[in-house]
Amino acid sequence: MVHIAWNISNHEIDTIHWNFTGGLNHTHNPCLERWEGITCVCTTMSCTIKELILNTHNLTGIIPETIGYLTNLHRLDLSTNQITGELPHTLFHILSLTNLSLEFNHINSTLPSNI
Repeated sequence: MVHIAWNISNHEIDTIHWNFTGGLNHTHNPCLERWEGITCVCTTMSCTIKELILNTHNLTGIIPETIGYLTNLHRLDLSTNQITGELPHTLFHILSLTNLSLEFNHINSTLPSNI
């Protein structure tokens, strides 16, 4: 089961809440419903999240450990938000990740030297 949740708000969008719970009983699919900030690649059998672009959305809080479940993610842009805390170790298990933008946040950790 995958659960990713963030609260997004800015001056143009009053408040956007989106949740995705995967598995056999999922109720929402960010690829089929074309959620803001999510780019997917779909085949006839399944969809895969390839990009998560949520820069300048006034995101607050921490990056959830469940980000690591997005194993086919190529681009993650969370720049220019209010994200705090440590980077989750699961972020560095996404081997397909080739573009990572986290600047202009309040993150308390650095990238591992092997990245």
